[in-house]
Amino acid sequence: MEQPKKYKIEEWAGKRYGHLVIVGYEKCKFICKCDCGNTVGVKPSYLFYKKMSTCGKECPIHKEKNQGRAHRRLYHIWTSMKQRCYNKNHKRYYLYGGRGITICDEWLNNYDVFEEWALKNGYNDDLSIDRIDGNKGYYPENCRWATYQQQRDNAENPYTYMDKPKEKRYWGKRFKINGQIKSKTEWCNIYGLSTQFVDYRMKHGMTFEEAIKTPKQQGKSF
Repeated sequence: MEQPKKYKIEEWAGKRYGHLVIVGYEKCKFICKCDCGNTVGVKPSYLFYKKMSTCGKECPIHKEKNQGRAHRRLYHIWTSMKQRCYNKNHKRYYLYGGRGITICDEWLNNYDVFEEWALKNGYNDDLSIDRIDGNKGYYPENCRWATYQQQRDNAENPYTYMDKPKEKRYWGKRFKINGQIKSKTEWCNIYGLSTQFVDYRMKHGMTFEEAIKTPKQQGKSF
């Protein structure tokens, strides 16, 4: 069966996509020579939409590029961590430096030390730094690399509604009751209450647990 005209090798041979150069076409794939010397078959769409630019994850060029990307992301994590803990103008300072969360001296004063710890302790691009004990600071024994869901499961909400500045009141956090951590909506469904009713109680000084567990009293609005 004749190949589709747009994939005739005479028209595509020699074209470059990233570190791949087209040298042939077989079984609906372009045969590409990578700058590292390897040859690989690649679906045309993977080249056109830039899903592949090297011969694969084991390609030395791919590894070098990813290592550079990891260093850049790690540096951003390090600077963001310092901003949250020490910049009073940072939008999340009140959750970190504002309640005494600090960074150990070895990390605070030396990015290379932080990077070395990160690369030896499970860092990858899909994870973020997480404090095991949310009431303690950033130091090796209290930090790990965790997924977003692991961080959510590890989170507790130490504040009542009225503890927070008005502009920073936020309902996205999860709440811990009887050793279990769930979202506000999940707890409301369990106790048969509306989120609006719980919000109203918290606005009038109740903690989240009190707002969920206190029985409704006849003749009172909350």
